[in-house]
Amino acid sequence: MKTYISHTYISDLLNKSNILSIIQNRIQLKKRGKNFFGICPFHLEKHPSFVVSEEKQLYHCFGCGVHGNIIDFIMNYDNINFIESIKLISNFFGLIIPYKNNKNNLHKINKKQYMYNLMFDINKLYKDSLVNSSLGKKAYQYLLNRGFNKKILDDFSIGFSNKNLIYLICDDEKKKNL
Repeated sequence: MKTYISHTYISDLLNKSNILSIIQNRIQLKKRGKNFFGICPFHLEKHPSFVVSEEKQLYHCFGCGVHGNIIDFIMNYDNINFIESIKLISNFFGLIIPYKNNKNNLHKINKKQYMYNLMFDINKLYKDSLVNSSLGKKAYQYLLNRGFNKKILDDFSIGFSNKNLIYLICDDEKKKNL
């Protein structure tokens, strides 16, 4: 079973953590007024254009435009994914991640995946019907005469359906009791 990290924990992590302490462990910063400035770690530069605001808990580089919060910085600087960055920040500040086993969310994910698979199968059925059925071949020729080409038909997933094909799909769905 999959485990999840709640949105409330991530919000609490952002509120409890200090962006300045993590960034200062990775790059050298100097205080100027309210903010801290340094050389941007994401591009080559000679003069400091990287700003960290402890008050807003955000960073921004005026040279390359990179910006974000502590999670974004860790993801970009350490080249890791979102979950790994949450774990790293939690470890740095000594916080324990309350993982959740959520059967309801897992059921929703499975149902959603099933629906995507169903839509993919229906799309494939319509596309196959466009080139393989007798009525579909007529529709295919009509589309070609109207200026469509195979690339357009593939890019936009254009297919063909007649009444019998729709009834076939509906009957299958009733059997599955979705």
